[in-house]
Amino acid sequence: MLTTELSTWVDPKYQRFYEKLRQKIKGFAYKAGKPNDVVIEYILLLPDLFVLLLRLMKDKRISIKNKAMLGAAIAYVVSPVDFIPEAVFGPVGFTDDLIAVIVALNKIMNDTPYGIIREHWSGEKDIIDTIQRILNKADDLVGRGVYNKILGIFNK
Repeated sequence: MLTTELSTWVDPKYQRFYEKLRQKIKGFAYKAGKPNDVVIEYILLLPDLFVLLLRLMKDKRISIKNKAMLGAAIAYVVSPVDFIPEAVFGPVGFTDDLIAVIVALNKIMNDTPYGIIREHWSGEKDIIDTIQRILNKADDLVGRGVYNKILGIFNK
């Protein structure tokens, strides 16, 4: 369903990225054998959060400043160079990508009505609550040092 929707308005390279990301994360969750583990639960949100970023980028109600923030988050997720690289740490390396996306979304919430963000969210749980829940666990997920580095990227 979401894959079909993506094909109608997303550059094919991002659609492929979304599909690869979803498959990697599903494989990780299956191998870990702990479907209720909070880290897996959060990492499984990353593909849908990536789509949320793309949808918000296309929304004319989002300011240029906030689109730059979203663009930085998209670039961080797509880039093979990050603080916890997947190539070294495996799927756990997606946690810094997750935190980068959540930090960017949290920053744009200051001047973007929550309704706009919710309108573009296709996840099951409330996106605003999800952002806050993950931010509260950021230190546990990536450590204080990595979290502060990610904050530094988005505070420029």
